[in-house]
Amino acid sequence: MKSPSLKILYATSLFAVTVSLAGAPSLIGVERAEREAFLARMANIFPFPGVIKEQNEMNDTINRSFPVGQGGTLKVRSSIGTVEVQAVETRDVNIELRRKIKAADRQGADDILRNLQLDFIHQDNDVNVLVKLPEEWDWEKIKRVRLDFKITIPRTYNLSVNTVGVIRTTDIQGNVDLSSSGFILTTGNVRGDAYLSSSGGPITTGDIDGVATVSSAGGSVVIGDVQNNASLSSGGGKIRIGNIGGELGVRSSGGSITIGRVGGEIVANSSGGYIHIAEVTKTIEAVSLGGEVKTYISQNPQSDCSFITSGGSVNLRLGETVAVTIDAETGPGSVLTSYSLFKGRESSGSVLKGDINGGGPKIIIRTAAGHLTLRRSDEPVGDRKH
Repeated sequence: MKSPSLKILYATSLFAVTVSLAGAPSLIGVERAEREAFLARMANIFPFPGVIKEQNEMNDTINRSFPVGQGGTLKVRSSIGTVEVQAVETRDVNIELRRKIKAADRQGADDILRNLQLDFIHQDNDVNVLVKLPEEWDWEKIKRVRLDFKITIPRTYNLSVNTVGVIRTTDIQGNVDLSSSGFILTTGNVRGDAYLSSSGGPITTGDIDGVATVSSAGGSVVIGDVQNNASLSSGGGKIRIGNIGGELGVRSSGGSITIGRVGGEIVANSSGGYIHIAEVTKTIEAVSLGGEVKTYISQNPQSDCSFITSGGSVNLRLGETVAVTIDAETGPGSVLTSYSLFKGRESSGSVLKGDINGGGPKIIIRTAAGHLTLRRSDEPVGDRKH
């Protein structure tokens, strides 16, 4: 006996079903109620997931508005969902939550919604939003739920968001604390402190007036200027930031590091990519396990500086009046400089030692295999002495 076959055809106004069975008649023009009953019966005969079992989609929108004053805080804690926040001319926090649920039927969708905890708490000038999924839900159930927040807040307002989803904001005149579990995080300019983290997605933000603490477990980090101190880290992506007014601590586990002018002390570490810093004004400790370290020291360092690479080169320019003592050792790489310093050879490589402009804090350079270039800031690139 031949295996039974099922063929489902959709027309503009009629739902036609042809079932080819030994001696079975064809069914054409089945009404909706009859069709659903028919499909239920057929599911027992032909258990083909995705062919017989349908996924219905339910959409609804929840709107809430809360009067607040300037300087309050919006906190969003959601187990899942995209969060978009705009700062506008308003005295309210306005929240639009769009929910999209996929289930086999309406009852299944209602069951999901009943187990989806949703709370709005308004106290004085603050608003808290809590969305929590049941802990026992597996990924198959979680992926049936989609939540999208669109929120407007006053221009001078603080923001705190923690979600498993994309976060996007416009310019915020207040402190921000944003955390996304693995998705894109994007903000405009922040006129306050910024604490930004993602467990894997890239982070992009504009200028930050306060302290910047930014961490991505794997994605890139791109920031404008920071007026205060900055602490930056990436588990693998590149880090690029503009000028920094205060101290800088930066670490990349694989990507490159590119920084503008830094007004405070610098500690920079890269596990593989290069480190390029446009200008150092105080002190620097830079370690690269593979890429080049390149910078310009424009003023006398306040204390000793160090540049260490296990494979990349060191390219250093000094301001005309900078007074330092050079202590450099390289492996098999070449040494290029225009300064009158002691140069020698040791069993492990080359050395370069001596005072510049009478000496001062030490500049310690160690490179296991790369080249060393040390020159004045006004010296043309091609005018170097070996």
